Amino acid sequence: MKKYFLLAAVLFRYLPAQAQWVSQPLPAPPGSYLIQALHNITAINEKAVWVSAGKYAFRTTDSGNSWQNVTPVINDPQFRISQINSIYAAGADTAYLLAENYWTHHFLNRVYKTTDGGKIWSWLPEAYPTQITYASSRACLLYFFDKFNGVTLASRESATGYFEIYTTGDGGNTWQKVTPRQFPAPDASLDYAEPGHNFAAFGSNIWIAVKGKRILKSSDQGRSWTISHTGFAGYETVSALAFKDSHNGLACSGNSLKKTFNGGQTWVDVPYTGSLHSEMLKVLSGSNGVYVSAGRKGSSYSTDNGLTWLPIDSLNANQDIAFVNNKIGYSVNDGFVSRYQGDALNTGTPPSFGLYPNPNAGTVYLTLENAQPAAIEVFNLAGRSIFYAQTNAATSLEVDLTRQPKGIYVVRITSSSQTKLRKLILQ
Repeated sequence: MKKYFLLAAVLFRYLPAQAQWVSQPLPAPPGSYLIQALHNITAINEKAVWVSAGKYAFRTTDSGNSWQNVTPVINDPQFRISQINSIYAAGADTAYLLAENYWTHHFLNRVYKTTDGGKIWSWLPEAYPTQITYASSRACLLYFFDKFNGVTLASRESATGYFEIYTTGDGGNTWQKVTPRQFPAPDASLDYAEPGHNFAAFGSNIWIAVKGKRILKSSDQGRSWTISHTGFAGYETVSALAFKDSHNGLACSGNSLKKTFNGGQTWVDVPYTGSLHSEMLKVLSGSNGVYVSAGRKGSSYSTDNGLTWLPIDSLNANQDIAFVNNKIGYSVNDGFVSRYQGDALNTGTPPSFGLYPNPNAGTVYLTLENAQPAAIEVFNLAGRSIFYAQTNAATSLEVDLTRQPKGIYVVRITSSSQTKLRKLILQ
């Protein structure tokens, strides 16, 4: 345990200062109870952000300095919002939300749309046109790929045994139900998804974490689907999912992390180091594949496809998070929205390098993918530097550590753009 603590200290020594978050309560009606309620957040840009918290919806257009309660006013005795399960913002004034009305063992689901900043919400009745029961289906998520094409999904419905999914190609005016022939064979015990944000999308692709550590995927904006198994061990579900492009993505289950190179068909373990928070994964907007992880005990980010996680903070509790760039981000939890305004996340192109063999007996070969000036330093677990060298646009370097004792070391390489860390084992 002491060795791992020292290793963490070595890593932390070269990381940015503790992030600063400024929190503000959402203007929910008096008496509202939002502790542990479902929260979702979607950010259009630095100024325009939409949030759902429990059965309420909120919006800001001034970078979170003020928030407006824009919850739909529904004059329909057949429908009262019990919870908003998903929210998608298409712009500062246009948004969609997926709401449910729950009563004893029954759910009624509806999709609403606003084009005036939440003053008026219109029901889109062709999605979930009939009442469905608790034992069969519950609407979970809503997402739009562009201005016109969107999809919404509910868990398995008893009538067909398949997920209940609707797609639209005209901005939600009309919806078409996906037929069973466009699905993989159903599994009565596993075809369930959870309400909220446990899905990822890129281009025309969407991936959804479902029960049984599986990933439900569509490559045509929700019109047909396949399913794959992540291979996670144990009993925990896939807790978070993110894709930086149509091929490369990450998935979490408990403290385990996996990656895919083929769009989710197969998954391999990631032997990561650092402070991964497995409740949530996002891709940093506008970056070249920088991942952000978050949860109840803080947040972190990775610039090397999940191998190394650098802390953003260890204090802010997050149920959902959205970064619009490497300087501005928003987090929502328990009725509060927090705005990140700490040091800019260092998301420049990392100095990519390899160590081989690793583990090894003391003679280490270091390779640089891009010939660029860099400084290489090796630290032991006490944080003491045991090797230092500078390269002048070299692509390889031999490091002699034969006189060092067996154990775990940290290799740091620094270029003009970024610092990168890698664990090294001598045996």
